[in-house]
Amino acid sequence: MNDTSTPSRSARFLLGIAAVGGLLQAQAAYADAPASPPPAEAFSWTGAYIGADIGHTTGDATWYGPSAAGEFGGHDADTVHHRGTTYGGQVGYNYQMGHIVVVGLEASLHGTSQSAGHSYTGGEGYTGATAITVRNTLGGDVSARAGLAVEHLLVFGKLGYAFAKYDYSGTDNSSVAFSGSSTRTGLLAGGGIEYAITRHISVKAEYDHTTFSSSGIALSGSSSLGSAIPIGEKSDSVLFGVNYRF
Repeated sequence: MNDTSTPSRSARFLLGIAAVGGLLQAQAAYADAPASPPPAEAFSWTGAYIGADIGHTTGDATWYGPSAAGEFGGHDADTVHHRGTTYGGQVGYNYQMGHIVVVGLEASLHGTSQSAGHSYTGGEGYTGATAITVRNTLGGDVSARAGLAVEHLLVFGKLGYAFAKYDYSGTDNSSVAFSGSSTRTGLLAGGGIEYAITRHISVKAEYDHTTFSSSGIALSGSSSLGSAIPIGEKSDSVLFGVNYRF
């Protein structure tokens, strides 16, 4: 007699085929499933960059001289306040240390329309007036930068060596014209914020203060001015710019 409780050989064969088919179907479904996206790469400020900026600069040119010379209408010192638009560009390199510290080096070159003139009436014992005109046409700096980054936002400070070309002209209190020019060197200190819109494009806002210590500037034309007049310069700039990071 046959035992009906035990599956027949044919039934067992059919069950095996069904199991293999199920395994093949499951494997195909797994192969068609979308792959998991790779983990997002952490943003880094490391790399070289080039950029452009534009802004506004104000400055003071302080002329020092003996009152006996008469070039300042009897005053020992007078200050000309000048201002104008500043525009230019920069190149640099950032290196991110760990998660938040960023250090780097940057060099910039700017043109500017800074200009101002002023007249001083003669003091006691002097007649006429002294007219002084100051123009700043070109400047730049090489500076170290250091800051703290939180993902795409960087807050930085900078300190470096600055230079600027100044032109001086006018007339003394005897209405004799004088002129001269000098490329000044000094110290720049500043800082700002920069935000990376994409991996390659960032925008920034920056403030810089530059000081050029008093030095003798040769001014030709007026005999009352002597061979050189000490002139000190300082300026403050607010700049807005964009950088392309490689």
